[in-house]
Amino acid sequence: MFLFDNTVTETYLCLNIIGIMDNNSNAFERLQCKLMQRAYGFVDGGIHDRNQWMESMTDLIIAYGKKLSISGRQEARQLAEQYWNNKFTVGHETYSIAVWAARKEYESARELKETELRNSIDKLFCAVDSYRRAPFFKDMLRFCASFKQLAPYNAMLVKTQMPSARYVLSARNWDKMYNRRPRNNARPLVILQLFGPVSFVFEIGDTEPEIESLFSNDDDITQRILDNLASPFLTTTSVDKEDYGRLVNSLPYYGIALERFSVASTFGARICKIPSKVKVGGIEAEGNYIISINDKADDSTTFASICHELGHYFCHHLTAPGVGKDAWWKVRRLTWEQKEFEAEIVSYIVCERHGVGNKSWEYLSHVLGENGLIPSGISIDAIFKAANEVERMVSSPSIDPTSCHLYAHDKAFKSRYDKAHRKKAPADSDGNKLFSV
Repeated sequence: MFLFDNTVTETYLCLNIIGIMDNNSNAFERLQCKLMQRAYGFVDGGIHDRNQWMESMTDLIIAYGKKLSISGRQEARQLAEQYWNNKFTVGHETYSIAVWAARKEYESARELKETELRNSIDKLFCAVDSYRRAPFFKDMLRFCASFKQLAPYNAMLVKTQMPSARYVLSARNWDKMYNRRPRNNARPLVILQLFGPVSFVFEIGDTEPEIESLFSNDDDITQRILDNLASPFLTTTSVDKEDYGRLVNSLPYYGIALERFSVASTFGARICKIPSKVKVGGIEAEGNYIISINDKADDSTTFASICHELGHYFCHHLTAPGVGKDAWWKVRRLTWEQKEFEAEIVSYIVCERHGVGNKSWEYLSHVLGENGLIPSGISIDAIFKAANEVERMVSSPSIDPTSCHLYAHDKAFKSRYDKAHRKKAPADSDGNKLFSV
């Protein structure tokens, strides 16, 4: 029976994953690489359970039994065990199959929970009449626009769980920032968190001081905290140059080019599906959209207009690049009024959070009326998910290109980007590469 030499095996596995196995490799080495590719493929195809994976891999090894000098199922399973524990390279990181399977299982579970939650949000707004009425909806938009400590989507989740919410933090942050703690009967509010399904926050009214003050009651302390929070969110009408720059510079990461042209002053901006050229990290790629903006508009107006057009993009109002299973997203079929309403909410939330004056509120108030209902057919989930993405473009000092649409969906760009950013492989004492990263 053949047993792996760990150093040699790691080299074979990594060579196979990055696709640089050359013609000089002997047949046995190529077989090893082929088996490793299938081992990785089982996990990537959804087999995350160790026992299921072992059975699939054992069956595969038995099929190649003669070439591997395997005489029975027990030996095949022992070899499968070695595959399970040996390391291989994905992108810039090195994993064992066991670690990769655990990671993929976690990601799948998280995606399922988030999908269930987001589907529930739209069902909730359809089922609860008061949530669809203008007073609550306007109040929720103001809260999400002003409360910058939470991403727009999480702020929406908080408001739907507790309509009276004014200010929320995690138990740890209440203690760290204000020396407060949740009361014994405090009601935890669920939000989504990065790298995990959910986290919990507490409304200020459900907290109390760690140590009682001798000079003022808790109501006065609470009001002072809320008053101090109000000042950072005043609208200044003009956009911060860094915010504007980050937004514009992030567009290519999503396959979007920007063009300015001279038109009537009444024209703001428009996004169209038109082939273009974009550059990300010094690498040229095929763009799929162009946002056209009025060169007569000032930066604040342009900022609000781009946010609106990105609302259309992230709410999936536009025809997606790709065909069939390769399509970037499934287009949502809505009326013009529904699309404009969703995109304008995205623009309003982002502009208000960054102190940029805009006319979105006038438009939204006109559509909603004083006690009317939000238009039927719109998706609260899509709106706030879109607001999250635009907020990330504006707020992140540097966005990781591998987390954006162009890298995720454009295989040619992904290949060129990975090749350009691949780290130099470590070598042994003789100068031979041990593995590729």
